[in-house]
Amino acid sequence: MKTHTLSTRIALTLFLISLMSTAKSQTQLQDAAATIDQVINDNLNGFISQMVANMETGASTIVDPNTGYEYHLTPEQIETFNTAYNQALEESTQEYLTNLVLQENILEQQVVFAQAKDDAIDAAQEIASVVAIAEEIESADESRKIQLEGYATDNGLREINSGDVQKFNASIDTMVDSSRTKNMLEQYNGEIIESTTFYYASNKHSASLL
Repeated sequence: MKTHTLSTRIALTLFLISLMSTAKSQTQLQDAAATIDQVINDNLNGFISQMVANMETGASTIVDPNTGYEYHLTPEQIETFNTAYNQALEESTQEYLTNLVLQENILEQQVVFAQAKDDAIDAAQEIASVVAIAEEIESADESRKIQLEGYATDNGLREINSGDVQKFNASIDTMVDSSRTKNMLEQYNGEIIESTTFYYASNKHSASLL
C-alpha cells in the first residue's frame, strides 16, 4: 500500500512539475519568440511598405542609408531566442523532469523525518518526566515522597500516558520509513543520472567516430 501511494504521489508530482516547468519555459521562450516575430512580421511589413512607397515615388523620399539596419535581426535577439529554446528543450526531457520530482520527494521526506524526530523527542521527554518522578519517589524519605506524590498528581505524572507511548512509537516508525524512502529515492536518482550520463557520452563518442 505504501509503495502504491508513493508511486501515485511521484506520478502526480511529475505531472504537476511538468506543467510548471513547461509554463515557465514557454514564458521565457515566448518572450524571445515574440521579439523575432515582431521583426520578421510587423517590422518587415512596415519596412516593405516604406520601400515600395519610396520606389513608386522615385526620389521624392530620401531614404537614410542606415534605415535597413533598423530592421535587422540582431545577434543578441537570436542568442536570447536560442538560449531560451535550448533551455526549454533540456527541461522537457524525461530525465530532467524525473529528477525534479525525485528532488521534491527527497526534500519532502527530510521534512517528514525532521517533524517525526521532534515528535519523538517531545514524547520521550514526557515519558522521561514520569520515570524521573518514579525513581525519585522510590529513593525518597516519607516527607519527600508525600511532596513528590502531590507534584505527580498535579502535573499528570502518576503514570506513563499511552498517548505519549503511541506518539513515540509512531514517530520512530515514521523516521525509519522516511529515511528508507529518502535513501531509495536518492539511489534511484543516482542511477538515472549515471545512465543518462553514459547514454550521452556513448552517443557523443559514436558521433565523433562518424
